[in-house]
Amino acid sequence: MIRFRNFLPLTATVLVVGAVLGAPTQADAGIRLDFSTVVGGGITFNPTDVTPPANGVGTFSFEHGILPGQTTSAFQITGHTGNTTPGVGAQGLLGDITGTYNVGPITTSGNTQDAVVVAGAGATHQFTITDAGGFVFTADVAWISIRTTGVGGLINADGQVNLTNITYGGTNADLLQLYNESRPNNGVATISFQLASDSSLTTLFTTNTTPTTTSFSGSISAVPEPSQLALLLTGGLTLGLRRVMHRRKSFFKAA
Repeated sequence: MIRFRNFLPLTATVLVVGAVLGAPTQADAGIRLDFSTVVGGGITFNPTDVTPPANGVGTFSFEHGILPGQTTSAFQITGHTGNTTPGVGAQGLLGDITGTYNVGPITTSGNTQDAVVVAGAGATHQFTITDAGGFVFTADVAWISIRTTGVGGLINADGQVNLTNITYGGTNADLLQLYNESRPNNGVATISFQLASDSSLTTLFTTNTTPTTTSFSGSISAVPEPSQLALLLTGGLTLGLRRVMHRRKSFFKAA
């Protein structure tokens, strides 16, 4: 009985720290850039049979804008948080997402539907942001998953690491910070989209017989460094051990 009473606090601490160690798949440190569709741009869902993956149900790709200066871009940076340099930074810069992405098969749980996403054949699959000097922040992108619930949808819904081979040679403060923070562990991009009426992946790729285009928004950020997580782990375990020893001493004094 004494062992259980004394070691439960340590067990709880280890469980909490263990949960924190799962955080590398979530981009929750440093700078985050938010973006949204440019005028005339969007994301198009096309109900066309594809392989891979096996039993693929369709594809999606990103459309360019229609205004001058936006005809080669799909989105614009609308905000930044966690930036260390004052000023507008990357706000207002244009970006693009190239390539076609294959979807399927679909799984259903209540009113939520999920499907895997893999890169389609052919064109490059990249996420880019172009600065005022013409330098391009470039990353290979893998969207991993797509999910719909009601009228809303998410791409890379679980926030997994999906940006790799990141490069940038310009001087924009926000893009430099994002590049430097992303170099050790790559980055994460997520996208959300809204539909005009209650919909689902089944509607987009099976019920509909023609492509559906809608606007989108999202964010991009870096993955926390392992050193930060190691420090957190060390600190958490030290605190847990101290509490265990304190309670052990208190228990035996009382006895």
